[in-house]
Amino acid sequence: MAGASSPPSKAPAEPHTPDTEASKAECVCVAVHVRPLVESELAEGCEHALTVTPGLPQVGHGAHRFTYDHVFGGDMGRPAWELYGACVAPLVEGLFSGYNATVFAYGQTGSGKTFTMGSSGFGARPEEARGVIPRAMEDLFGHVTQRPAMHCTVRVGFVEIHNEEIRDLLTAAVGGGGAGGGAGIKIREVPGQGVCLAGAAEVEVTSREELAAVLEAGSVLRATAATGMNRRSSRSHAIFTVTVEQRRMEEGEDGAGGPRRCSTASQEDTHGGGRSGDEAEDDAAGEAPQAAASGEDEGGAGSYLCAKLHLVDLAGSERLKRTGATGARLQEGIDINKGLSELGNVISALSEGKPHVPYRNS
Repeated sequence: MAGASSPPSKAPAEPHTPDTEASKAECVCVAVHVRPLVESELAEGCEHALTVTPGLPQVGHGAHRFTYDHVFGGDMGRPAWELYGACVAPLVEGLFSGYNATVFAYGQTGSGKTFTMGSSGFGARPEEARGVIPRAMEDLFGHVTQRPAMHCTVRVGFVEIHNEEIRDLLTAAVGGGGAGGGAGIKIREVPGQGVCLAGAAEVEVTSREELAAVLEAGSVLRATAATGMNRRSSRSHAIFTVTVEQRRMEEGEDGAGGPRRCSTASQEDTHGGGRSGDEAEDDAAGEAPQAAASGEDEGGAGSYLCAKLHLVDLAGSERLKRTGATGARLQEGIDINKGLSELGNVISALSEGKPHVPYRNS
């Protein structure tokens, strides 16, 4: 799992606090969640392939050791339920200071990415086993209620990238992967706003319950299939985007009026039964947008902030020989591995400060 944040023009607060001192200056935090063995693996006599170094955010495989910002799960790692508080809660809080953030779940197929993210819905899990998205959404609305002087609007978008095509999981339509609709969704670059998804639906939500209903409805439409490594393998990259807009209410205002919208598409870019989703950036390319801030100084009357949190459940990397995929599943696997490879190239280019970042290679 990786988290990234981009700062607004003000309030340069540190977005997260990783375990290692050297990584505190970085804008990307990388954490490992070691999945426990499932019942079928225990029945087959399987054992953990990874070891966790006591007292260090480090995992080992054979003679190799790898150090991260955090390690959760496993026999010696931090408890898995601490993952949200250490890695994601600071990013949610940062939304209300105008910070954008992105959280990726990356790993081999069957490694527990969808479970960790909670992108299959809120479900009936015990408190300590809830995923990142349910925890983040409950936390988010908690922050909203703590800001009575601000008029807050929360909007969500939910898309998947399947076979190199963008499908809208908030618009039900029969498609080739999941049942999401993909017609009309275009990647566009808007001056002053960056890369946008024009034509994707967006829904305004006012409570955790409304958001849970949107997440679960979209999750049903996601492309999944059985492979030789996973009985219910996610065959797409799912991107759940939350946009938070804040406007300080002026004296005498009762909060009935909504804030000015940010990154609004032109009328020709909208379709179907939802708001335009051109706010959702090209997350599969790993780019976090710059926050929009306007009005008077932060905290003054009429001040306005807009920030976004992208929660991304990537499809699992896989070796085609091990999955035994053929036909459509084989093509999906090729597209998945190609997209993940290009994501790695993008991250490498950003970390090395290269002048050209290959966002559009996939």
